[in-house]
Amino acid sequence: MLPSSVHYFAKLTGTKAAIDAAGFMRKHGGTFRWGTRPEPWRFTFEEGQARPGETYAYQVERARFDKLMLDAARDAGAEIRQPCNVTGLIEEQGRVVGVRYRSQDEAEHELRARYVIDSTGHGSRMARAVGQRQYSEVFRNVAGYGYWRHPEPVTRENVGDILCEAFDEGWAWHIPLSPTLVSIGVVVDSRHAGRFSGDAREAVDFFLQRCPMIRGALAKARPIGDGCRQADGCASKLSCAEGSCIYAGTRVRKDYSYTNSRFWIPGLALIGDAACFIDPVFSSGIHLAQHAALQVTRAINTTLAGAASERRCFEEFERRYRLEYLFFCTFLRAFYQMNQSEEHYFWQASRLLAGVGNDRESFVRLVSGGATRGALVHDDSGLKLEEALVDRATLLNRIPLAGERINAVLADKLKLPLYSDGLSCSEYDLEWFEPGRGRQLVAGVLRAGLSGTEKIAAFVQRRS
Repeated sequence: MLPSSVHYFAKLTGTKAAIDAAGFMRKHGGTFRWGTRPEPWRFTFEEGQARPGETYAYQVERARFDKLMLDAARDAGAEIRQPCNVTGLIEEQGRVVGVRYRSQDEAEHELRARYVIDSTGHGSRMARAVGQRQYSEVFRNVAGYGYWRHPEPVTRENVGDILCEAFDEGWAWHIPLSPTLVSIGVVVDSRHAGRFSGDAREAVDFFLQRCPMIRGALAKARPIGDGCRQADGCASKLSCAEGSCIYAGTRVRKDYSYTNSRFWIPGLALIGDAACFIDPVFSSGIHLAQHAALQVTRAINTTLAGAASERRCFEEFERRYRLEYLFFCTFLRAFYQMNQSEEHYFWQASRLLAGVGNDRESFVRLVSGGATRGALVHDDSGLKLEEALVDRATLLNRIPLAGERINAVLADKLKLPLYSDGLSCSEYDLEWFEPGRGRQLVAGVLRAGLSGTEKIAAFVQRRS
C-alpha cells in the first residue's frame, strides 16, 4: 500500500482503524540499489508528506486485506454472495443491466442493477465487452515471484521497507509481509523470458544471484514450495484453505502492463486491474484501484442525483483515472533508465509535478500516491497557497499534467475542475458539480490581486 491508501482512502471509507489494528507490517519508505551509484539509497514518506503524521503505509498480505475490505463492505450494508462465478452480462437496448452468475451449487442466477462495476482483476471476463486490452510497448517484461519463510531483515532499522535491486537484465524486489514471511520477485525484459520456460523457481534463483542484498536476507530463509501445508508454519491461518497454502509455489506473469481502450460503457465500468496495470515497482496497484473506485462512486452518485448526465459523469471518471495512471506510467518510463543517478529520478518527478517542493520531495509525493490528490498542499505544510496562483496562464488554460497539479493543489480551497470543461469536487466530496462557482472564485482572487494564504482563504469564505 501507499500512504494515500492509508491516510486518505481508508479514512474516506471508514476502514483506517481496522487496517491500523490488523497488525500489518508498517513501512516508512523504500531502499533501492538502482541507477549508476553502486551503493543503495533510501527515501522516507516523511520527506514528501503533505500533512503531519502521514509518514507510513503498510505491507499487506492480500488475503487478509481483501477479507478486511469485504467485511467492511458487508458492515456498510452490501450483500455479499460467494463463492460465485460470473458467466455473462445482461444487456438490453445497448446497456448493461446486470450479470448472470453460477453459485456454489451450480445453479444459474441473474442479478440486475443500475450499474455493474468490474473489479475482478487482470483476469476479467467483462473487460472485453468495454474495449480492447492494449499492451504496453515500453514495459514488455516478465515477472517471476514467490514467498520465503523466516528471512533475515535487510536492515534492523527499516524492517518494513521495500527493497529493490537492479541488475543488467532487470530488477528484483524484497517485500517483508510479516516477521516470518517475505515476497520475493524478479522482473526481466521479455528478451529473457526463455529462462522461465522451464523451472520457474530455478529462473528466479538464477536472477537473484545478481542481487547481493536480497541474497543475503534469504541466506537462511526457506522458499514455500508446492508441498507446503499449514503445519509448516505459514504466517496466516487465513492464507490456507484445507491445509493448502496459497503462498506455495512460484508464479510467472508475462505482458502484465496494459490499459483497456475504454473504461466504461453504459451500465458497466472497469476499475483496478480489470482496467489497467503498469508495474509492481512502486506498489501502485491498490492505489490506482482505490482511486478508480472513488471516481466511479462520484460518477454514479452524481448521475443518480440528476446533477449531470451519465456520459458527462463517466467521461470525468475515465479522464481522472487515466490521469492518475499517466502520472505513474510517465515517471516509470524515466525510472527504468537504469543508467541514471537517483538525483535524475528525483528531477524527473519534479518536472512531472511542476516543481511542488524540491526534486526529492516531488519524487516522494509521487510514489506516495499524492500526485493529483487535493491534499497536496496543506496550510501547515510550509507551502503557500498563492504559489499555485502565480502562473495565471497555467491556472486558466489547464495545461495537461502541470495544470492538473495546480488544480489538485487548489481543490480543497476553490473546488476547481481538473479540466477546463470538467466537473468539480473537493477532496472528500462523493459527488461532482458544475464548476462555474469555482471559476468565479478564482477570477475574484486574481482581480483582487490578493496575496497570503489567510487573505485568500478569507476571500473564498466570504464568497462561498
